[in-house]
Order: sequence, then C-alpha cells, then structure tokens
Amino acid sequence: MLRLEKNYSNSSTSGKTNLKCVRRVGWVVWLILHLGVFYMERFLFGGLCLETCRCLYSTLLASTTVGLTLCRLRLSLHVPAN
Repeated sequence: MLRLEKNYSNSSTSGKTNLKCVRRVGWVVWLILHLGVFYMERFLFGGLCLETCRCLYSTLLASTTVGLTLCRLRLSLHVPAN
C-alpha cells in the first residue's frame, strides 16, 4: 500500500514537470513564429507578402495553441494507474 502511494506521488510530480516543459516549449514556438513572420515580412520579401505571412502565421499559431492546450489538458487530467 505504501508503495502505491509513493508511486502516485512521483507520478504527480512528473506530471507537473511535464506541464512546465510543455509551457516552455509553447513559449519557444510562439517566439519563433513571431520572429519568423517579422523576418519574412520586413527583410526577405520587402513587405510584399504581408497578407500571406499573416495568414500563415495565424494558421500556425492557431494549430500550435490548440495542440498545446490539448496536451496541457491531457496532462492535467492524467490519473496514474494503480
């Protein structure tokens, strides 16, 4: 019985660590998307792809946000096996 409680405790800590990792990855992806679109708009195409870049950015940001939200939800609802 003590072993099960110990495993549950370790699993809970691992879930929190995974959630922090997911958040960090999310911020890194968000930053890369912002910098990448800024670079493409301003320097690579001289501002010609404004609408295309914004559309691409919106699509990537939306899919990243949905993916991270689902991952966070899965981690927060994770119940370790007995």
